[in-house]
Amino acid sequence: MATCNGQVYLFFKQRDRDSSRGLRDRLAGLCAARGWNFSPTPYQTHRDLRGRPIALIQPDVASGLYRLCHRVRIATLVLSSDPRVPLHPIVQDALRYNRHVPLRRFVAYKCCWYKLPNEEADDTWAGVFKSWCDRVDCENERDPRCLPFHLFEGQGGDLETAVGRAHFDGTYGTSDRVDDSRTSWRLNPRDYHGQDALAVAGCTLPAGAHWDVLPLSKRVFYAPGGVWDIRGHCNVYPDAHFRSGIGRLKKLE
Repeated sequence: MATCNGQVYLFFKQRDRDSSRGLRDRLAGLCAARGWNFSPTPYQTHRDLRGRPIALIQPDVASGLYRLCHRVRIATLVLSSDPRVPLHPIVQDALRYNRHVPLRRFVAYKCCWYKLPNEEADDTWAGVFKSWCDRVDCENERDPRCLPFHLFEGQGGDLETAVGRAHFDGTYGTSDRVDDSRTSWRLNPRDYHGQDALAVAGCTLPAGAHWDVLPLSKRVFYAPGGVWDIRGHCNVYPDAHFRSGIGRLKKLE
């Protein structure tokens, strides 16, 4: 992806819809001038079983965002505090079982996350996004930054540096990785399926690139777009798409 076919998401609290109108209008104009699509996206605050406030993006929004990150360049701008992403398609279940992660962690390495300052006229984010669009932050499908880290159980918080990536590869492997749940994630280029050539941070991956995923035993994967029961082998793509393999793949929710 040499050009920046960009899309800018602005995440803001539903209760701030009126007070943020001026900012949204300003961002919309700036995006239009740059040729970027603008998606103002409100989110709501819920209460978990202990009564704690949890700001959650809608599951369908999070699922669509993650898939889109592998097709166009995305900026996620956050107004106020970073919202969380439910790792379950039913919000109440995500709250009940504490299955949610910060947005910044959810989109790590796949898009440009930016916390907006209080100064409305500060457009620094646009330069940061443009700079990110102009470079490639992934080497190939063996780069650990390709992994969907809400599915791969592992410590992937320091992959911006070569040292961090080397440490990750030393812990989990490269073409044949094993995550903390002892699930195997194997790349086999001879068996890539599909026509889609996904991209990660400017790096276009081979068409159909995916991992052959094999849990040690039965495993359930949780994501905004669904809950999958895996028994045996299945295929998982960088955009968190599941495809049946030799084993049994059943979508529970």
